[in-house]
Amino acid sequence: MKKLNENIILSVLSVISIFFMFKASSDPILSIFHYEISMLNQFPTGNNIIFNLSIGILVSIVFYILIVKYPEYKKKEIIKNNMRKQYELFRRGGVRSHISSKTLFLPILKVRWQTHPTVILKI
Repeated sequence: MKKLNENIILSVLSVISIFFMFKASSDPILSIFHYEISMLNQFPTGNNIIFNLSIGILVSIVFYILIVKYPEYKKKEIIKNNMRKQYELFRRGGVRSHISSKTLFLPILKVRWQTHPTVILKI
């Protein structure tokens, strides 16, 4: 749940920063659409500050993902793969030891199947 909330917060913050970046930008980026979106008109003042803050937030999010989230993800994958390998080795080792213990006692025990199995010691 914590991971989901963190991802939602980062996503919302990224979308808001991108919106304010386009709104505060002095470049005519959206003129290729041949119509003007009134919501993306510039603010009367402070466009440079808002643009710089939104770019700073986006860069911070990218660095957070590269420095914190990605290594954490890789670490979890390595641990998960190692746990899976250890489980496979344990399972195979358990089967081997079970089989070797059966083959170790086979010359000693003779099993005769009638109505129910009986064990007779071979002398």
